[in-house]
Amino acid sequence: MQNEKSDRKSFLLQCAVTFVIIELSALLVHSFTSLKLPNGVWILPAVYLLICVLVHRILTRSALKSPHRFIMGVNLSVLIKLLSSATICAIYFALKLPEKIIFTIAVLANYIIYTIVLMRVLLRSVTHG
Repeated sequence: MQNEKSDRKSFLLQCAVTFVIIELSALLVHSFTSLKLPNGVWILPAVYLLICVLVHRILTRSALKSPHRFIMGVNLSVLIKLLSSATICAIYFALKLPEKIIFTIAVLANYIIYTIVLMRVLLRSVTHG
């Protein structure tokens, strides 16, 4: 039980650090380049943080039950993240907001970064604990 709590704290800490790094990176790009970032870029890290926390909860609970449940949880997590990303982009495109390509790249970057953080923490906790 103590290991589960420490894993959860470690995961939340890493997600918070990732959130801050992504926001600072966007601020640096916005400040020091002529690239105009859409307003939605500032909200994306928070949305992916929430999705990542939800998926982590699903995967840790499924890993405790059985390996088959864990695989089903991984498949469900990929589906949740992909559908969320597609929905975010579809809403942005439907609203006909500017800079669609930059926004789509930001969605993809957030997806990849948070997936890496999630998998690093999850694989460490599943294999060691």
